Amino acid sequence: MTTLQFYFLFPSLFMLHELEEIIWMPSFVKKISLQIPYKQIFNLYTPFAFNVIVMEQLLLLLITLYLYKLNNLSNYNIYTTIVIRLIIAYIYLCVRPSNSDNLSF
Repeated sequence: MTTLQFYFLFPSLFMLHELEEIIWMPSFVKKISLQIPYKQIFNLYTPFAFNVIVMEQLLLLLITLYLYKLNNLSNYNIYTTIVIRLIIAYIYLCVRPSNSDNLSF
């Protein structure tokens, strides 16, 4: 496996994860809005808005990889930094303390 193939592995796994979220997010939002009726989740969440966020992250990764490949650069520091930043952000979102009475969207 070349370095470039290895680096393309992250966007591929990222998209598999995001496809799962795209499929399950509408039912999750509906369930949450029934549990917390005073929150206007449907006003803040739309499938289009979620898909735009996912597309932006994917394009950022792919454009960065393309520019490295186009310029024959072997040092993937910026791409690696972006990947690490995304991983840290996802870990933070998973482990942060949540207060079910005070959900902020």
